[in-house]
Amino acid sequence: MSDKYKENKPWIVAFGLIALLGIAGLAGAWLNASILPTEHDWMADFWARFQVMFVFAVLIERATEVYLQITDSNGPDRFSTAMDMSKNNNGKSDGAAVTAGYVSFFMALIVALVGVRLVGTMGTLQTAGHPLLLTETLSYFESRTDSSDGAVFSAAADALKNALETLGNAPEPAQHWSALLLWFGIDVTISAGLMAGGATLFHEVAEALRGGLGRLGESMALSSQERSAMLARRNAGSPAYLISMSRSSTSEGVLSFTHDSNSVEAKIICDPNFAVTEGIYNDCSKTHLEMKVDAAGTLSPVPVIWIPSASKTERIGIRAGEHAKNANGSFLVAEEKFKELHSAIQPLDGRNIQVVIKDV
Repeated sequence: MSDKYKENKPWIVAFGLIALLGIAGLAGAWLNASILPTEHDWMADFWARFQVMFVFAVLIERATEVYLQITDSNGPDRFSTAMDMSKNNNGKSDGAAVTAGYVSFFMALIVALVGVRLVGTMGTLQTAGHPLLLTETLSYFESRTDSSDGAVFSAAADALKNALETLGNAPEPAQHWSALLLWFGIDVTISAGLMAGGATLFHEVAEALRGGLGRLGESMALSSQERSAMLARRNAGSPAYLISMSRSSTSEGVLSFTHDSNSVEAKIICDPNFAVTEGIYNDCSKTHLEMKVDAAGTLSPVPVIWIPSASKTERIGIRAGEHAKNANGSFLVAEEKFKELHSAIQPLDGRNIQVVIKDV
């Protein structure tokens, strides 16, 4: 996006809103429509329909989850443990939420089209027999009948009069097709959006419950000493472990780790074809993952310090290895040094490591 566009954006938005108001005004004059409130207690119908839509929102959320699982498009829950997140190649995929949104809205749209709608319970659309724009047009045609093109305007005025008489003689106020189309479209779109939004909300609640139970299980599995230490670290707002990596080139660098009486300093081998951006990476974990361990990309379960936010497409971490061609984006450390590092960190899947990568 250019700087010039950013500078002019407020004006572009302002003129766009003015144009939109003008178009809306013309459309309103053409339709000359109004909403006729229902005569009976519309609140009873509204809440009854709302309850039905809530049930459909729950069903849509569950159906969307199943669809994403079948198509392997669903990333792990945001509250998942590191091991749960490692089961998906992409970690928490940003595309999963977008795909879920499209799927749930599509299903909600179908449900709304077949009759589960909310706006219609509050009133019905009524358009006047003589749309205002038509009467104004007729007046203009009649004023031009004495001009040089009077015959044309006179014929047009007669045709418009006949159309207005037909509308005026209708047994009930005429419902203009474009007004009905807009009203029906608004009802369907709003109702579908409410059901899709409800499905998303229900999914957020379900994720929070699952994540809370998972964290509770992790906490129960720890010893009292480990639990106290973890709570102290969380209250302090800092990670339990810090690993620093300084890259001197695209292919090598130095790893430094110190915690209590444990200290590890080792040479790291980097993948020159996949440079992880320097920065601070939180929520890293000691875990076991199926990772690409050779030049052919063979998957094998290996112990690793996983850096989940380093890539959306590859599993990146620190693991044992010696050859850059087998790194596949990860950082390789000599096996003995890596064993020291891996054994010094507890617990497994703790999401309690901060990895700092910097270029020197």
